[in-house]
Amino acid sequence: MVTLGPPVLHSPDPAASAAFYGALPGHHGTLPAIRPTPAGLTAAAWTPAFLTPDPDAVTRRILAAGGTAGADGFGDPTGAEFTLDHHPATDDPTDTRPWTELLSVDTAAAKAFYCTALGWTGRDIPFEGGTYTVLGAGPHESTGGIRQLRAAEAATGLGSHWLPYLEVDDIDGLIDRALRLGAVLREPARQSPGIGRTARLTDPQGAHFAAMARKCEKPLRGTRRGFY
Repeated sequence: MVTLGPPVLHSPDPAASAAFYGALPGHHGTLPAIRPTPAGLTAAAWTPAFLTPDPDAVTRRILAAGGTAGADGFGDPTGAEFTLDHHPATDDPTDTRPWTELLSVDTAAAKAFYCTALGWTGRDIPFEGGTYTVLGAGPHESTGGIRQLRAAEAATGLGSHWLPYLEVDDIDGLIDRALRLGAVLREPARQSPGIGRTARLTDPQGAHFAAMARKCEKPLRGTRRGFY
């Protein structure tokens, strides 16, 4: 079984990224895994870590399904990147991870790839005039999601990418603190039906992330706050 682990941040300045996320409210003192950006890239980016007890077998399925392998991870057929790590089958962290979603230029191709390569399920639900795919891994009906990359987002140069959500109690406080630390607000806080208030930001090193304040006390999955 392939499960979803904590996201990994690739940054051109790991120390600056650690200082930024360490100063945000809601992470409860735990910093994300931060790695140097691969050679030739200048902007930071978040990538999800998929966990499996058998990376070799999953790698073969990824490549057979149309994925690509690089020095620092994998790419799906639509261009989104991710990593694959070894993890014991008896230790499943999925329920403790807040939401992660894929913004894709081709949601049908992305859904087919992850269901084939990772053995996940994809359940389509109506969402903002379109369709949102809820991904499920093993016994977990909601591991992550896929939505269409909007035209306005693509016009800024964005391609398919995974977006981690930082789950906090006070989204306005987080936005205020992030902006003071040099972040850019990409999408102001708004009410998302059935979820709560969400917002999208870019950190000072260029990595996109989202914030979520649940409308109830229970996090979207498990009991942890933060996104790592």
